[in-house]
Amino acid sequence: MKKKPILRSAFLLLSILFGSRTYGQVQPLPRLELQAGEVYQVGPKNTLVVDTLILHDKATIRFAPGTTGMLGVKVAYVGNNCTITSKGADGAHGNREAAGADGENGGNLDIDIHFEALGSLVIDTRGGSGGKGYTGKPGSKPRTYTTSHQVTDSSGKTYTVHKTDQVSTGTNGEAGTPGGAGGDGGNLTLSYIIAPTTLC
Repeated sequence: MKKKPILRSAFLLLSILFGSRTYGQVQPLPRLELQAGEVYQVGPKNTLVVDTLILHDKATIRFAPGTTGMLGVKVAYVGNNCTITSKGADGAHGNREAAGADGENGGNLDIDIHFEALGSLVIDTRGGSGGKGYTGKPGSKPRTYTTSHQVTDSSGKTYTVHKTDQVSTGTNGEAGTPGGAGGDGGNLTLSYIIAPTTLC
């Protein structure tokens, strides 16, 4: 009996929060359901507004990191190991002529969501990893050739004499190139409500 006022208060607060966001001209979706492991790429406006969101296990919602991503959800049912991400892309690896590229900055996210059921969710705004630099090849050591022969001195004693000749000179190692810097992480603004007794 005591939970009813809490639920009514939670839904009232949700309506206030949800109505305070500015989502521009984006048309809300009545329902969005992602199957297990499915990845949903948010459209060009980088804004997603949903009345009912269902994420099965390991489902992912991906925002472009170039602009602030906005997500508004009135009711969300989230499974295990789900992800909402605006992670920046990793930088390209370098080569003999070029250094590794810098990682892309992670995008900002502004999320307003009401969880009716919540298993586990990662919100990822990390920057991308910098690309690896080119690893130069090591140089080679000089090559030598050694011969031995017997020498007898005036007293009749015999000695072994060794002679070492250089067959080839060594070579310099190949220069490598530096790796790229990692991108900066994006900012996260999160307003959420978890309905009582909904955690999985």
